[in-house]
Amino acid sequence: MSRRFPPKPHLSPHISDRLLARIRRGGLEAPVSHPLVEQLTPRELQVLRLIVEGKASKEIVVMLNLGVEIVRSYCKTMMKKLGINNVAGLIQVAIAAGIIGKAGRHA
Repeated sequence: MSRRFPPKPHLSPHISDRLLARIRRGGLEAPVSHPLVEQLTPRELQVLRLIVEGKASKEIVVMLNLGVEIVRSYCKTMMKKLGINNVAGLIQVAIAAGIIGKAGRHA
């Protein structure tokens, strides 16, 4: 049986305030207008972007304050929606959709 403890803050209050302000302005995510990824929820897109950046599931868990199984569930759901069966396929879809360029730069 695993126990969940309250998450510890990972950012200083100053940084987290700036980050929240930027999120509210919509300054963190590029618009997505590709038929394949239009099926994904905003949270799925957020997880996809982190995967494409090379983040491991455990890193995504910490960054988004989610459980490991929730992140795995997002990945499985995205793969099912997009008709692919591996992370490499997710990355290819992200590149095709312009979420991230081939050199690893965000669109």
